[in-house]
Amino acid sequence: MAYWLFIVSLLGLWAGADVVIRGSLGIARKIGLSETFVGMTILALGTNLPEIIISITGAIEQSRGATTTGLVIGNIMGSNIGNISLILGLAGVLKIININKREIITNGSAMIASFLAFYLFAQDGIISRTDGLFLLLGFIFYMLLLSSNERKSFKILRLSKKNKRNRALKKSGGKSIWWFLSQLTLGLVIISIASYYVLQEGLLVAQLLNINPILVGIIMIGIGSSLPELVVSISAILRGSTGLSVGNLIGSNVINIFLALGVSSLITEWRIPRVILSFDLPFLMVTSIIIILFLLSRKKLERKESFLILALYYGYIMLKLQGF
Repeated sequence: MAYWLFIVSLLGLWAGADVVIRGSLGIARKIGLSETFVGMTILALGTNLPEIIISITGAIEQSRGATTTGLVIGNIMGSNIGNISLILGLAGVLKIININKREIITNGSAMIASFLAFYLFAQDGIISRTDGLFLLLGFIFYMLLLSSNERKSFKILRLSKKNKRNRALKKSGGKSIWWFLSQLTLGLVIISIASYYVLQEGLLVAQLLNINPILVGIIMIGIGSSLPELVVSISAILRGSTGLSVGNLIGSNVINIFLALGVSSLITEWRIPRVILSFDLPFLMVTSIIIILFLLSRKKLERKESFLILALYYGYIMLKLQGF
């Protein structure tokens, strides 16, 4: 029974995130925001709600006496590694990904900075409430940076802004902003309920299978909570919206560290397992740097490079199953 409830809860996370994404994009189109900005902020927040809510719920449960560190930290790491290797690799195999060089430098740097912040704060083995506050400040700075870039883009494209807004309104299907706000609220409720059961059943599954909760968090919950990013990114790539896809994946990784980990650590301190610092985080940083270099070399990600990225993810999972 625990296995089925766990699977149903993961599907609930996906369904809730899908509703949130639809509502968020509808609101964004009503306002007339650019594709890359939507990918980096609204869409990234929407697809990351499973990780955010799981982290907050896990922190609340741990403050009540449960032991959820392995699942929560494992989920954050599994989601980040899945986003930057599995999902981006699959998207690149389907279609060559072109990207703006300036955007990948700015946002790729923010992603690496978030990983480094996590690594440095966790050197004492704990992400404290003070560390969480600094992570949240990093999130605020990141949002301000993206907003500043968006304003500059609007100034450059001032003459076409009206046409962009008209096209965006047309895409929204004539529905009112209240319709999209209702979708957003419903999705949040679904995700909140599903995340509670994901944690409860995830702990039970780890006990029944006698495996480390970190492994459950990285492989099962991490991949499960990344389903929204997978669906959105693949759909965006097939539509030719590479800025939306890559922006969503990079933005999701930044939000996972700065917001999900930051907010949850204000509720409870997290004791970071040594394996995260010695293996998982270094692997994540090296893989991210390799991918950024691929994107910068020719302003695109080709299929052969995408296959290499997928091979890195496969190697990572195999090593985790071997006990790393």
